[in-house]
Amino acid sequence: MKYTKEEFVEWLNQHPKIDSAKKYFSTYKSYKDSKLPSRPCDYDNFSWLDIFPKKEYDYQEGIKIIKELGLNFKNRNEWKEYTKNGDFDIRLPKTPQGYFERKKIDFSWGVWLGNGNVKNGDKIYFSYNEVKDYLKNNFSLRTKEDFDNNKDNFDDRVPKDVQGYYGRKGEWIDWFDLLNKDGNYKLGNINYDESKSKILPLNLKNQFEFKDLSKLKNYQMVYQEILNNTLLNKVLGKVGMII
Repeated sequence: MKYTKEEFVEWLNQHPKIDSAKKYFSTYKSYKDSKLPSRPCDYDNFSWLDIFPKKEYDYQEGIKIIKELGLNFKNRNEWKEYTKNGDFDIRLPKTPQGYFERKKIDFSWGVWLGNGNVKNGDKIYFSYNEVKDYLKNNFSLRTKEDFDNNKDNFDDRVPKDVQGYYGRKGEWIDWFDLLNKDGNYKLGNINYDESKSKILPLNLKNQFEFKDLSKLKNYQMVYQEILNNTLLNKVLGKVGMII
């Protein structure tokens, strides 16, 4: 026979060391009292908040607590099941998305659960200038190809699709600017100004016409030296054009 709800509340009042639901579930068996419930939530209209009134965690506190739990939630369904457990911390909102959005706080399940399943729009990235400084101070990148080959070594705050991400924000300039290279930076034997003087008079319309240069002996060197898509964009005057 278990305690009634009233008897259980009275028991809790007589044990001030138990100051939270978490503390109760971690210690109640040690009291060796068979009347103590394993699931107090089964009582009608029972709420831990009525016994231990404490403020709810804010967004960042909740994220920290969930990380400390170490339960490795894969998705929101696993979270939903967890909220039904008797040891669920009542200071965490059971429906966090609605709870925080009502408070005008941007919410992401991937961030909340810490599982890495975060939409690009929810990720926190460096600003464009911060990416420039980060790359300059930590890597020696000369071309877009160098960037792509080092993606896995970058800080998570550097977007994988750096051109697309900053392009959508209206901040993208070009690869020379991102990699802190000026217009006279030499790629091999031919720099930007030299390649521009050779290519512009040809009135090329797109990258396919540019590729055809590789078949012409007089332009093979130019073609090889300006394969970097930034140079191609500048030379053709077509922002966003990629080989």
